[in-house]
Amino acid sequence: MSLENNPNEEQGPLSDESTGADHGEIIRDYELAPDSTWRAGKPNYAKVNKVYFAGRTTKHTEGSLEQVVTKLLNNWEVESHHVHDINEWKSMDIAVFKASLNGGCPCSAQSMADFGAYNLLLGDVDGSTVTKAFPEGFAWEVLEIHSGPPNVSFKWRHFGVFCGQYTDPAGSEHAGTGKLISVFGTTIVTISPALQISSLEVYYDPWDLTRPLMDGLTPDARALTAPGRVDENELVRLPVQLGAPDFVAEAVLANGQIGEIKLSKFQGQKYVILLFYPLDFTFVCPSEILAFDDRYKEFRKRKAEIIGISIDSKFTHQAWRKTARADGGIGQIQFPLVSDVKKAIAADYGILCDAGVALRGLFIIDKAGTVRHALVNDLPLGRSVDEAIRVLDALQFNEGSGNVCPCNWTKGQTALLPNMASVASYLKQNFDGSKDVLIGPSASPTKEIIVNLPWKQDTDINSLLSRAREANALNVDESGPADVLKEWEGDDIPKLPNEQRRSWLSGSCRRRQAAE
Repeated sequence: MSLENNPNEEQGPLSDESTGADHGEIIRDYELAPDSTWRAGKPNYAKVNKVYFAGRTTKHTEGSLEQVVTKLLNNWEVESHHVHDINEWKSMDIAVFKASLNGGCPCSAQSMADFGAYNLLLGDVDGSTVTKAFPEGFAWEVLEIHSGPPNVSFKWRHFGVFCGQYTDPAGSEHAGTGKLISVFGTTIVTISPALQISSLEVYYDPWDLTRPLMDGLTPDARALTAPGRVDENELVRLPVQLGAPDFVAEAVLANGQIGEIKLSKFQGQKYVILLFYPLDFTFVCPSEILAFDDRYKEFRKRKAEIIGISIDSKFTHQAWRKTARADGGIGQIQFPLVSDVKKAIAADYGILCDAGVALRGLFIIDKAGTVRHALVNDLPLGRSVDEAIRVLDALQFNEGSGNVCPCNWTKGQTALLPNMASVASYLKQNFDGSKDVLIGPSASPTKEIIVNLPWKQDTDINSLLSRAREANALNVDESGPADVLKEWEGDDIPKLPNEQRRSWLSGSCRRRQAAE
């Protein structure tokens, strides 16, 4: 962003200071038509270039797509801000050009020229904020290209040192702290083979720009400027065992259309998996979305609905769905993506981080509308679909049987009776090497109770069989003397190998249970 103009120079080419030539790298090479004039005098990018070259994170290779996009957007910035007559614009195809911020109403080239490109891109932020807060310049850089061309989506960073002054919404003045402030966002730009821009969609949170300038604000004042934002000094309890915070929000539905999602409408009908993620068009996020989508039918079999949520606008969600997977998009997925642009939902669930995005939160909500499970990962750490299904299975098994599921329990394994005797037996079975143990019901439809009987010379057979009779089921690890087994079943025991005898005995036991 240029912060200096020379009103005494209405024409002429950009200086080497502005192009970047004096730093040994051309980052903008805009050429004003010979008979044209600059809007408010020739712009000077010397200060902002100094910030850029000193603070950028990556030097892109000459001729790379990142370098081409950097130069093209820099030239667009020069032209849209400093050349008044749109008929002289060369970086844009003005006949079809559209620009929008955060999925808002797109404006034409003429509207942008009349309104001002800075005003358009800053949204609700006063343009003088940047000028006063960052008098040394507020630079930007392309971080990573996700797709294209012609539809190029990329992540960017604006940055500068807060060494000026900022006036907060309450009217208080805040002196610069000397801190480096960074704002991150995503842009989708459509580029023609002639390197002309036909559309520009910019997505970022203006709060990420103003928040670091308000270190002196009280929590109440901050709440007024960003509803739903949780103050970083407050400890937030995840809502496990509590009613799930309800919300009504716009979303891109499974059919690709924009609609409305009301969480409480699922109450009494379905389990809900809330899948919070930071941003569309990023890195770990698409891998998670697609992994859950690949297993979507497994959740539906369990009467569960998946709802993805991020702070992106509904239009960004649509663009991400329309972008091929080979280009960093997600294509047509089977579950909705909610737009939490006000960040109120993420704040209500306690996972809105200082970066202004949701952490990787996963919440399982039961049919009664109660949060029964919460998992929150930091931004670089992806989640496990297997674990989400395992916990959902455990929840449903607990609801159906009243029994509890130990560590690493999976569907079909034995669970615990909710009493100390069962716990003691389980610990003995699994952590001290003994198998002489009564444990709880299995997850099979018959809910049989399993007794593992180690047939050893010093085993108290009568005691074990007594416990087996109480349990009404039997699973023999090692076959014992035929007369003992005969005493238990009251039937003749075939002379079979151990494995077959175990199978026979188990079946016989089940037949006896059915008869009773």
